[in-house]
Amino acid sequence: DKVTGLKPGSTTNEYTANRSWEYNNGAGQEFSVTADDLRDLVKALRARATVLPPNETPGDLGSPTEPGIWISDGALTLTNNSKGYGILVVNATDTLSNWFSMRGGAQWEGLIIVVGQGYANLGGDGTKVYGAMFVANTLGGQTALDISGQGNVNYSSQALCRVKGLLQGAQLLAWRER
Repeated sequence: DKVTGLKPGSTTNEYTANRSWEYNNGAGQEFSVTADDLRDLVKALRARATVLPPNETPGDLGSPTEPGIWISDGALTLTNNSKGYGILVVNATDTLSNWFSMRGGAQWEGLIIVVGQGYANLGGDGTKVYGAMFVANTLGGQTALDISGQGNVNYSSQALCRVKGLLQGAQLLAWRER
């Protein structure tokens, strides 16, 4: 499926990408990642995750030597120079007001997965993600990623290697960006 990246009703300060992500299982067949695949991933991660209360603004989560898995089933904001390490899942499914937000110098090292409503906002001075971020509306609507001010998402294989052990049983066979 295509990821449009445009927040409904908005036309400014938003990254729009028309891409589909596919992997190859090594046998020459291609498969797209579906909403069901993402729901299954969230379910598998939930079994090993620390559940954060919805509408929470937590402080620091994990450390470079002890990354963890955290999941929130509602809006989540990282702010005030907080730092996080590991895998963060935001599964906001009930209203459009539920999204993931990083601001105020917050930083994350690892993987962030935003599903459900599929809306993420990064902004403010020094707000950074090192690793990777995956945002997808798994409810059939549009996906939106709003990066403003000095917010950044920086791919880091080192940050992803630190969390690889948290993904027990997962194996990437191939990757292609279209």
